[in-house]
Amino acid sequence: MGTDGQRWKDLISKVDDVAKEQHDTIVEKLLTLDVGSFTDEDKMTIWNALQDVISRHREFADAEWAMPAEMVDHLQLAYER
Repeated sequence: MGTDGQRWKDLISKVDDVAKEQHDTIVEKLLTLDVGSFTDEDKMTIWNALQDVISRHREFADAEWAMPAEMVDHLQLAYER
């Protein structure tokens, strides 16, 4: 993914459609990114993508398709970073 915000956005948009192990790997990568190496635009792209996924899964937490709260909380850590 490198520092391409659009590529990260595309990956984040699919984070709710992968196995837990893959989800955890994606989130761990997000948690260890060197935020300073991204442009402000790329940071906002990633931040907005995380916000969209987190909001959708929190709003519809009881839906059958929603990620478990633990996985959403894990994404929240990356969002807050």
